[in-house]
Amino acid sequence: MMWEKTAQLVGNVHYGQEVEKILWSRAGVQGVVSGGKTWTAEKFITTMPMRTLIRCLEPKGPDYLSVVENLTYRDFITVAVILKMADPFPGNWIYVHDEEVRVGRI
Repeated sequence: MMWEKTAQLVGNVHYGQEVEKILWSRAGVQGVVSGGKTWTAEKFITTMPMRTLIRCLEPKGPDYLSVVENLTYRDFITVAVILKMADPFPGNWIYVHDEEVRVGRI
């Protein structure tokens, strides 16, 4: 549902496409090559991991690849809790500051 709503807001969305190249310059992304076709637009949104994005850049930029290869990622898990009470939490997030658990906020 999240991506369906995104498609309604931004317009043209192509699902399940494997990006071969991201054509860019200092002015921004000029186009994206997928399936042998070059797509152009005013703006692009990506959900690919940073490593994959950097690997796709054409022309190849400064040597960022050695840096991004060492990035670690956290999984993003969304859990919906439905409560029969109004506003049980005064804030939006509960931040967890404990190195013993692998979570940043709830």
